[in-house]
Amino acid sequence: MAELKYWLWLAGMHRAGIRNQLALLDHFGSPEEVFFASDRELETVLGPDAALFRDRELKSATETLIRARELDLNILTLRDASYPERLRNIFDPPLVLYVRGRLPDMDEETAVA
Repeated sequence: MAELKYWLWLAGMHRAGIRNQLALLDHFGSPEEVFFASDRELETVLGPDAALFRDRELKSATETLIRARELDLNILTLRDASYPERLRNIFDPPLVLYVRGRLPDMDEETAVA
């Protein structure tokens, strides 16, 4: 559960864009490592876009966790085994999914978008 707040922090960095978020995940391995990376380390991966990740505030992520619990929502991360494989393989997959109830087996269903 503690790791989940770092996923929510990273997913909440909307201005940075999913490509930057994924690049950091690929480089550091986890959102927690991204959170604790130095500004210099972030700059090595993102260059000037690293400035978008200087906000190291977890208040919003903690509030989201509390609210999800109140609403009986499950939060799936991109690295969770139950995260839909088809969604994981799109160009810009969401880092987290909020699920109420049981997630349908999306990988087995025909889908058109």
